[in-house]
Amino acid sequence: MLVRSFLVLALLVAGCSSSSPAAGPGASVVDGGGGAPSTDSGAPKCGAGLSLSPGDVLTDVGALRGTPIGGTWAYLNVPFAAPPVGDLRWKPPVDLSCWEGIRDATAFGPACPQSDATGTAPVVGDEDCLELNVWTPAAPGDGPLPVLFWIHGGGFTGGSAAEQNTGVRIYDGQLLAEKTHSVVVTTNYRLGVLGFLALPELAAEASDGGTGNYGFLDQLAALRFVKRNIAAFGGDPSRVAIAGESAGGASVCMLVASPLSRGLFAAAVMESGGCKANTLSQAEAFGATVVTAAHCDGAGDVPACLRAVAPDAMVSAVPVEIDVAGATGPYGGVIDQAFLPDAPLTLVRNGAHQHVPMIVGSNSDETSRTVPLPPTATDAQYQAAVKTLLGPIAPAVLAEYPSTDFASPWAAYVAMTSDAKFTCGARRAIVALVGAQAEPVYRYFFTHALDDAPKSRPFGAWHGIDVLYLFEHTNVAGYVPSAGEVGLSDAMGRYWTSLAGTGTPSADGEPAWPPSDAQDSYLELATPRAVGAGVRTKYCDFWDQYAL
Repeated sequence: MLVRSFLVLALLVAGCSSSSPAAGPGASVVDGGGGAPSTDSGAPKCGAGLSLSPGDVLTDVGALRGTPIGGTWAYLNVPFAAPPVGDLRWKPPVDLSCWEGIRDATAFGPACPQSDATGTAPVVGDEDCLELNVWTPAAPGDGPLPVLFWIHGGGFTGGSAAEQNTGVRIYDGQLLAEKTHSVVVTTNYRLGVLGFLALPELAAEASDGGTGNYGFLDQLAALRFVKRNIAAFGGDPSRVAIAGESAGGASVCMLVASPLSRGLFAAAVMESGGCKANTLSQAEAFGATVVTAAHCDGAGDVPACLRAVAPDAMVSAVPVEIDVAGATGPYGGVIDQAFLPDAPLTLVRNGAHQHVPMIVGSNSDETSRTVPLPPTATDAQYQAAVKTLLGPIAPAVLAEYPSTDFASPWAAYVAMTSDAKFTCGARRAIVALVGAQAEPVYRYFFTHALDDAPKSRPFGAWHGIDVLYLFEHTNVAGYVPSAGEVGLSDAMGRYWTSLAGTGTPSADGEPAWPPSDAQDSYLELATPRAVGAGVRTKYCDFWDQYAL
């Protein structure tokens, strides 16, 4: 899980760093002068008669007071839907009513209720969590700016748009917005049992029969808010790219596949995500265990019984462990005939998805921090671990991944699980997309290990490390990036936001990124960047025979 991967870095290097915001723009947003955001979103306004100060923004549900941070204006804890509490729990998000006055948007809001990667820690967060954050350049220049809409990871059970590690907000978009001259949005969405519980009783309540995809419906609601209002922040509603990593990357795949997201974004970035969804029967079978654990299996009205359970008790009813290197958890996309009428890649192969240019990729050593083997593991331990994980297909996998082909049995297990769960899944999604749409798909492979962290270098490019580079937060835990790593951060930000702005990822002084093709062309994200063909081809050919 992403935040847990970051914690590892915190243990390896000491200290943390901080920065002070530079002076912000001096002109009022009312007249649009001095580079401040424009108040003209093209949408009906609430509070149109208010007297606004420099930096205030008027949305279709009310006015916001942001704060200048560095070369940006930041608007934090901006609600995009009514709190999903009481009777609204396990319902599609409901539009907000206008708020009165000017809402303070200068501090981050709460995470949605969650435990930890084991599912057993005390629950934190608040059900009133449907909020997003916006960073916009203080001097946007001519014309509206491209928008990068970020969806956080966390195994669909944890994380938030305000994720913090050793004093660093991992998804703080200030530097990314400043350096790429784009608008950055990060969003929360309901998690775990509160976001992805599927039950026939909940489907019966829905006008479209949908169930289990409430967290994705939150993401759609946030995108609709952006569509209506991002012009007020200087953004271009026609140039929005959705992006995310891990569960956020899987969210991108679900949104691309869903018929409900039509017209809400113009490009997409899937980092270390997946495109698998649970069948309705699988999701409802797990949901039944939740009903029993919450002591609602004998209730005449199961949804009412569940809605009466406190959120912390609801989250703790059936602990769910998230394992980057292991089996996929029970929460995520559900084939419910509404949000997701078929398996995501089936929708893609049939051309029923959103046809947009995309970036898709993964890291070379995704599972290195979470495999159940120590680096000193023996071959016997490696074979036992593979048999435990993969059961009947273990002999074929061990024949394909003999430990003697790798630096160690541990390295073999990392390679095998990284290929099976991430690298080859990315190729499978890319092949489906390329075969079903005219819009280009660009593949990357992130391979860079930290230059100046000797204890972490053996773990390579682990799950989530790419996010530190994209958001320019490699300073987490006091790490000082090398000049090459600063250049890698800069390149990623420019490639990503160029996709949002033009549909093509490009960056001056960087290699031209070729679209993926029959040769599996890709861009290696390392120091320096390089173009190649074929990522782990032999192994992905092997895994394709086991793909559904």
